Amino acid sequence: MKKDKRKITVWKNGQQVKLSMYSSKNNDTTGETENEEAATLTDTEEEVPSYARLSDKKFSVYPIFFKKIKHMKPLIIAIASAFIIGTLLGITLIRMFVTIDEDRQANSEENNASVTETSREQERKELDGHANIKGFDIFVLQGGVFSEAGNAQTWQKKFQEEGLPAMIWEKDKQYFLLISAAASKEKAERLKNDITSELDIYVKKWQIHVGEEGLKKEERSWMQTFADVWRKDMQQQKVSKEQWESTKKTIPRRLQSLGNAMNQHVIEEKNDRAVDLGANLLTLWYELIHELNREKKIVNE
Repeated sequence: MKKDKRKITVWKNGQQVKLSMYSSKNNDTTGETENEEAATLTDTEEEVPSYARLSDKKFSVYPIFFKKIKHMKPLIIAIASAFIIGTLLGITLIRMFVTIDEDRQANSEENNASVTETSREQERKELDGHANIKGFDIFVLQGGVFSEAGNAQTWQKKFQEEGLPAMIWEKDKQYFLLISAAASKEKAERLKNDITSELDIYVKKWQIHVGEEGLKKEERSWMQTFADVWRKDMQQQKVSKEQWESTKKTIPRRLQSLGNAMNQHVIEEKNDRAVDLGANLLTLWYELIHELNREKKIVNE
């Protein structure tokens, strides 16, 4: 039988060794193999050693992460820029609105201060007893407004039949039927409640004024005195006869005819009721305006 010349390659002591399949050396290794197997069986009962990595290189996810970040860099820059610009615009707008609010508040405070100062000036004038002849408000008891004088006269008679004073005041091509007047709305309401009549009566604001055009200095001064006494009596709902008599003595020459109206409505009239006093003071002021207008027409002619 021919010997098999084929060889096999085995590892021995960490080296490759080629052996014939039927060499003596191969036979000699049988014992060693058995010993190795026995050693292997014996060694398995011992703790299996752990193996350490021979390479010093460490695997890390950071390079991959930074590569992804690098591709996203334009997007990140755009987002960051938009955030910064939006923040700056927001701060600017907030400051702008705060400034506008502060300006409005300052203007409001200035307007309020102006109104307050005007009110205080008006109060000082009232405390000093001076009425603004250019215009001041009172409250009237009004029985109606008519476009024709005949209708106003008809209703005037109805109120007079009820025992109430009633006068017709022509203004702006209308005829106002006025019953009485008071310095404040509260006093006017009290006057209305004291009246026992089924006729309709309304409390309305009414402005008293005098046109100063064409008045001389002494005439304007006398008009101021007249307005002060008139308004004082309206406020206290009582006639100051001595002051009216003094005012009558200093009346300007071209307004002498007004003295008769002063006698009729305040000096000689009793005015026991507040409603009568309010009506007479209204009539007196209307007579004053009528006289001034008559004098202006004469001057213009």
